[in-house]
Amino acid sequence: MQLSVTIIAKDAAGSLLKCLKSVQNVSDDIILVIDTNSSDNSDSIGKEFGAQVFTRKFVNFAQQKNFAAEKTKYSWILSIDADEELTPGLVSEIQRYSPPKGISGINLYRQNQIFGKVIRHSNWDPLPILRIYDKDCGHWTGKVHEQVQTTGQTITFRNPVFHLNYQSVTQFLQKQNQYSSLRVSELTEFNMFSLFWDPVYEFCRRFFWHLGFLDGWHGLYLAYLMSVYHLSVHVKKWQKQNTTSA
Repeated sequence: MQLSVTIIAKDAAGSLLKCLKSVQNVSDDIILVIDTNSSDNSDSIGKEFGAQVFTRKFVNFAQQKNFAAEKTKYSWILSIDADEELTPGLVSEIQRYSPPKGISGINLYRQNQIFGKVIRHSNWDPLPILRIYDKDCGHWTGKVHEQVQTTGQTITFRNPVFHLNYQSVTQFLQKQNQYSSLRVSELTEFNMFSLFWDPVYEFCRRFFWHLGFLDGWHGLYLAYLMSVYHLSVHVKKWQKQNTTSA
């Protein structure tokens, strides 16, 4: 299948080259969009590899990915993050596939490595997410946990994308600080009940319902850190409302 690849990146020099090498055999059209606030040489890495490189001010993830999609040569797009890699099995699966009529999207499993360990539970299970899509039938929505909305049917490939996710607690907290600030704009108003309930629910959901305890200490820490993320969202919303009204 003729396929374009889109990648958005900010300070991704540590992982970008591996990402680019993993997609070089599935597409001759690689679009790399760099956040204007990026301070490393991600743009140079992309240009040297042969990707089309654009810089764009970051507003939210969906807008960044829709902008990248506008620059592609082909209708079908593989959207991959700069800290992800296609596994060899997935490359072969993509190369062999020809989408039949009525199919407008392909879900891919994602295998997460967090704090140096592959996480198999904790709501970081390798669940399928829509990553290959026909841009004539779909587009990205959502400011933080963005996803493709498509009008057609989807299928799921067997082989996963490998995601070199958070490699340190510092990196985790920096990212969650960014995500929580974006999430605040999606909340209509501060809610005292949610301030107390959401962090507790999030911990229980990840550690018990999604079997985080099977990931050992990693599962415990991740459930706790994500409960702190939800707490910070509501506190930031409270701060924003009180600052605005002051």
